[in-house]
Formats: sequence, structure tokens, C-alpha cells
Amino acid sequence: MQNKSRNFRTVLAGYIRQQDQFGHPISLRYKNNSTFKTFFGGFITILFRMGIIVFLVFEIMKVVDKKSNITNSQYRRNLVEDRRQYQIDLTNFDLAYNVFSSDPIITANIDRYVSVQLQEVYFAWSKDGASYTMDVKDLPLDKCPPGRFLGETVQTDNFGLQFNYKCPTTLNTTLQGGFATKEARYIQVLVGGCNQSILNKTKPNLKCANDSDIIKALDVLELNLLTSNQFVDVNEREGNPVKTIIKNFYATKYISIIKSNFFRKHNLLLYKS
Repeated sequence: MQNKSRNFRTVLAGYIRQQDQFGHPISLRYKNNSTFKTFFGGFITILFRMGIIVFLVFEIMKVVDKKSNITNSQYRRNLVEDRRQYQIDLTNFDLAYNVFSSDPIITANIDRYVSVQLQEVYFAWSKDGASYTMDVKDLPLDKCPPGRFLGETVQTDNFGLQFNYKCPTTLNTTLQGGFATKEARYIQVLVGGCNQSILNKTKPNLKCANDSDIIKALDVLELNLLTSNQFVDVNEREGNPVKTIIKNFYATKYISIIKSNFFRKHNLLLYKS
């Protein structure tokens, strides 16, 4: 019995010794091996191979479970020094607006009371800072067709985008800087009383209401401005992890706090004419 146990240990030790990949090279062959192998070296080699196998198994499990690490980084740039320009078009951004009133008669005839302009603006101060130049370009507007907002459907259906909102027919512009920079490029929304020259471009047969009715309409005016935004959904495993959401900015003359914050942050100008 002792001989069998001794033989088993001898065979096991010999097997482990044969696994040694760290054996010292010798010029002559030793027991049919080109290197001198030891039990300790074989033991380390087996541990090394087992470690590789365990690592591969865990990596395969990650692939099967589609696990990955996503690092989100945020950069705050000083717009006074950062002069880079950001190109936006309908492949990466979209916006739409809806002007309405608590008075259903005004809402049904909103174009007779309100004029809305969406404009590309280039603004630049002179070298001495005593004057500035401004180049303004109107963007054509129309009812929002299907497929806007990067093809998003659930949120656009909730807002009734195709029925209640107007969008720029084309969008290909540049954003740069801010109001504290030497140069700035931005989009602005102008909302004011009905202007007949503006109305004639889209509805030449329609006439603006009288001034007193326009002023009353502006006092009960409400505005929704929709803009698209994208983020990475780290839990998405099947489809595209880049998701599109729609932000809704609401303004009304009833709530001065909302109005002032909205105007200051999103460059919306509301005026009476």
C-alpha cells in the first residue's frame, strides 16, 4: 500500500515537473529534456496556465453578457478663449415651437396675432469695443413633417409635433462663443405682435388683427420650444445605445420667473409691436 502511494506521488511529481516552462537551459540533454526541470517550476507553470484560463473564462462571460465600462467625461470650456465653431444640422440637432393661448379663438387664429421668427445670427464687436456688427438671416418655417427630431416618434407623438408645431425647413448653421465673447454665432427666436410683412411671406391673403387685439393676445400668449438632445444609455444591449430625448422649454407672460430664466438661457425675445 505504501509502495502504491509512493508511486502515485512520484508520478504526480514527475508530471508537474514536466510542465515546468521556466527550466534552466543546459547544453546537454538531461533525462530526454533540453532544460533542467524542477517540481517548483512545474507547479508555477500550472498556476500560470490556470490563471490564463480563468482570465479567458471571465472575458468570455463579459462578451456573452455584453458588459462594458463606459466613462462619461464633462468639459467646461471658457467661451471667451475657446473660439472653436460647432456645426449643427438636422442629423444632430432639431428644434420646433408652438405658440398658443388660453383663449381658443386666439389659438385658432394665432397667425393674425403673433409673428414668430427663427434667425441665424452672427455678432461681432469692433476692435475698440465701441460698436458692433450683426448679420441676421431668417430661417424658413413650416409645419413639422414626419421624421423630424432624428426620427424619434414616441415623444413627438405625445407633443403632437406634426399637427401643432412649426420647424425650420432646413437647418445648417454654426454655434460659437457667447455674449461675452468677441464673436458669437447663435440661433434666436423672436416672438412678437403680428407683422403684416412677415405674414405676407407665408399667408398673403391673411390680415393681421388690430393693434388692441394683438396687445391683448400677447398678454395671454404661451410658448413651447422643443429641442433635441442625445445621451448614451449604458443599459442598452440590443439596439443603438445613443438615445434621443426632447427637451421642452415653456414660456408665458403669466409667470415672470419662468419667462426671465427662459429668455436669459435660451435667447428668446418676446416683444410687443
